[in-house]
Amino acid sequence: MPDTLLQVVQRLARKVRIDSSFSSFSESDETLDLVGYVNDAYQDLIDALPNDLPMLLNTSKSITLSNGTRLYSLDINAHQWSLLQWSFTDISNGVTPLALISLEQLQTIYPGYTTDTGKPNFVYYEGVEQVGFYPIPNRDGLVTYKFTQAFSRLLNPGDTFMVPDAWLRYIEDQAKYYYELAKGFTEAMPANERLMGILAEAELMIPHYFS
Repeated sequence: MPDTLLQVVQRLARKVRIDSSFSSFSESDETLDLVGYVNDAYQDLIDALPNDLPMLLNTSKSITLSNGTRLYSLDINAHQWSLLQWSFTDISNGVTPLALISLEQLQTIYPGYTTDTGKPNFVYYEGVEQVGFYPIPNRDGLVTYKFTQAFSRLLNPGDTFMVPDAWLRYIEDQAKYYYELAKGFTEAMPANERLMGILAEAELMIPHYFS
């Protein structure tokens, strides 16, 4: 079972010499403050990790292509910056990767992008919530895409982290740093060395499909 928020906060409490016998978080002591420091450190880690780390690609959606239709709406939770992997499933020829291209490049290279039809080779953003395909699909098909899980702060004792338990040591040490900063400790040190080790490990976990 993965470590919970409660377990991480309890370990942090021991690091900063606070009673760790609590089983919930309260405003009457420092436990809610510790939860805040843990979440700040957690966000530091998520922000530092590569976006295409597989463990963050936990959301997948599909677009059903229709013959002659150029533009399609993205899922409401899929922002353009977070779309990471596309694959076009052709109903007869299996899976073919789609290349991402900007609308500006498309307009320059393929001026007939609003009328040309065929099997799509490119996907591009048009506006904030829509994507287009070039050539315009000339048959029905399916596009699947993945996007990053949005960071959300942990609140409940049983909440778990979306990173390996081994990486939680960084979160604890970085949270300890934030705690010490808040207390005015002049010798407080961020957990940069642990973070560098995690980033090196994370780089090895990324599949390189298009190298």
